[in-house]
Amino acid sequence: MRACRFASLLGVMAAAYFGLATPQSASAATITFTDSATNAAGFETNFVGVLGFNRWTAMPFIFNDGTYSASGDIFAVNILFNGLSYTYLFGEGVTSSIGAAAPAANIDLGITQIYFTVPEAAIYGAYDVGFCNQAAINAGDTQTGFPFVNGTLLTPVAAGTNCAGAGTISQTWGPNAGFIGNFTNLTAGVDFSFNAGAGPQAITLPWGDDGPLIPGLALDALLMPTGNPLDGMTVDQVETLLNNTCITDPTTNIQTCLTQEVPEPATLWLLGAGLTAIFVAGRRRKAAGPILK
Repeated sequence: MRACRFASLLGVMAAAYFGLATPQSASAATITFTDSATNAAGFETNFVGVLGFNRWTAMPFIFNDGTYSASGDIFAVNILFNGLSYTYLFGEGVTSSIGAAAPAANIDLGITQIYFTVPEAAIYGAYDVGFCNQAAINAGDTQTGFPFVNGTLLTPVAAGTNCAGAGTISQTWGPNAGFIGNFTNLTAGVDFSFNAGAGPQAITLPWGDDGPLIPGLALDALLMPTGNPLDGMTVDQVETLLNNTCITDPTTNIQTCLTQEVPEPATLWLLGAGLTAIFVAGRRRKAAGPILK
């Protein structure tokens, strides 16, 4: 059920890109937010189209509906190396309840980006690495990811979705082989299931999709789905790493450095229940227990 909802979000967000009356020059990811406790939903985007080759972009996000909040940053990277496409989408931040008492709720976040790509056979994987605070551990909260490439859900390999115990969530998907065309969409959804209990309950959310890594590239340390994918770096450090990433084509010996696409100012809506039918099927209250996948 959750996977179907994220797949529907993919269609809605893609329509938002291609429905623009005037093409934009910059590129950035889009993120959606839904809260079953309040029936609130919203999304933040730069209202732009496709991320070009050897470009990267970053966008901060923040949602707060008075009951739960989510904040962090999204990064999208598109590399053309040796005639092949390497596309990445990842986010970091935290989702938490607000106040001393947390109501039961499912918080859904979904990030998406469309890329120019070279038609080819490609391999993709995904990761979701979460860390729970003590209140989330005590409540037995869970977090489950739903990564897609061109609308196809990747195959789960390892799933550790429950905060109980060590307070660490670790999930991986793929590698999945498939064929990509001139445009490729990466979408990474994550569902947080918070149980009623003492708050604030908080789960961090490094997660995302990635293509094959380029051997020897310094960026690999950032994108490897082991431990914390962001390796404890600040947003400024991530952006510095991206700005300093250069690739030398082994055939032409020409070096190309990644360039940041500067997006338009992001726009944020937090909508009431009457405006969110496209995102929220209805108010959902969750009993304690793991998410059924």
